[in-house]
Amino acid sequence: MRSINIALLRRNHLIGKRIDEEILSTRANDYEKSMIKKLSAFLTERFGSGFDKSSLYTYVRFYRLSPNIFQTLSGNSFLSWSHYTLLIRVARLSS
Repeated sequence: MRSINIALLRRNHLIGKRIDEEILSTRANDYEKSMIKKLSAFLTERFGSGFDKSSLYTYVRFYRLSPNIFQTLSGNSFLSWSHYTLLIRVARLSS
């Protein structure tokens, strides 16, 4: 179960990183929204649920809040994805 959780964390982190670096770095709001919508549809069609626009933005926040998470934590100290989403919401509320 732990290896599945770590794989999910890595996937979400890498998706957030790619979106942040390749889409959000353009700073063109209409383009950004259009690309996120298209990416959401593509990933959902290809891989199923878990890739709605809200989730994609959560993946970006996860990456931005912890860009080096896999270099700094050992395999035994990872929280579950649900824990990280809660921490992301708290961080968002406090900012």
